[in-house]
Amino acid sequence: MSNLFMLLMFLFIIVIILGLIKPSLVKMESGKSVVIRGVFVFIIPFILLGCTAPEQTDEVSEQKAEQSTDDKKEEAARLEAEKKDKEEKEKAEAEAQKAKELEEQKNIEEQKARELEEQKKKEEELAKQQAAAEEEKRKAEAAAALKAQEEAAAQAAAANTEANNTTVVSFQNCTELRKVHPNGVPSTHPAYEPKHDRDKDNFACER
Repeated sequence: MSNLFMLLMFLFIIVIILGLIKPSLVKMESGKSVVIRGVFVFIIPFILLGCTAPEQTDEVSEQKAEQSTDDKKEEAARLEAEKKDKEEKEKAEAEAQKAKELEEQKNIEEQKARELEEQKKKEEELAKQQAAAEEEKRKAEAAAALKAQEEAAAQAAAANTEANNTTVVSFQNCTELRKVHPNGVPSTHPAYEPKHDRDKDNFACER
């Protein structure tokens, strides 16, 4: 409505200007009559425009209020979207960090497992070496014991042989002694007896 009044005021102004230039165009006698009537006619739409101006102001205010509300909603939506994006970004970074930590922990555990496996292999190898050394030592001790037994047996056999060889045979007279030792026996012989050495020359039953 206010636009219509403004349009009428604009037309009245044009009519007044044309009337001042040539009063006959607006069917007036003089420019003075044009001005008087034009001003009177101009006042009416001006008053009407003034009456309708507050409504227009209210509409503008409402439009501005609505626009402000829309702007606030858009701003709130933008802030909410930014907040959501930020939260998602932080969440993604946190998940990435957690995944990285889990990967590092997994690598550490795998490294520990490899070290334990290597340590176990070394211990097993050392145990095998110790077992082999003990077995070798046991065999050496068994061989030494067997050798000692053999030597002891040999020494016992030699002692028995020597004992048998050194058995003293006593003869009653030189006749019996000469049956075994035809040429007699010296004093170093086990069969020597002083009673058979009549001439005391340390040789018994010599011929």
